[in-house]
Amino acid sequence: MSEENKVSQKKKSSEIKEAEGDISVQLHSYRFLDTPVFIQLIKMKKSFYLWVGTQKPQMEHLGVSIMSNMDKLPSTTTVMGQDLDGTKSSLAQRLAKRTGMVAFVSYNIPENRDYLERFIQEKLAKLLPKKE
Repeated sequence: MSEENKVSQKKKSSEIKEAEGDISVQLHSYRFLDTPVFIQLIKMKKSFYLWVGTQKPQMEHLGVSIMSNMDKLPSTTTVMGQDLDGTKSSLAQRLAKRTGMVAFVSYNIPENRDYLERFIQEKLAKLLPKKE
């Protein structure tokens, strides 16, 4: 089976925008090999909330990252759950630096799934463009 057949692209995507508000909600679902991947992105004026998971909606982790005038790297902390290897906090930090926004990230992906993580990061790069 070719690589293209193994990884199906966007399965479903929807975007819900409030008519005159500054909040947009995006829901995306993908399939990577045999694993469903769900992404919910809520964008606000200077921040965003990102939930990524592979199963039913659950929040096992929540990290926050914000740019600081004291350092070139955003300050990051885990608000809920554990991040033993730093992968989840690192994602929040990279996204805050990339966008220049406050990043609230709930990353609920099984550990040690490198290919899946790369797949998700490619999708997030398209959903969260670099700051201008």
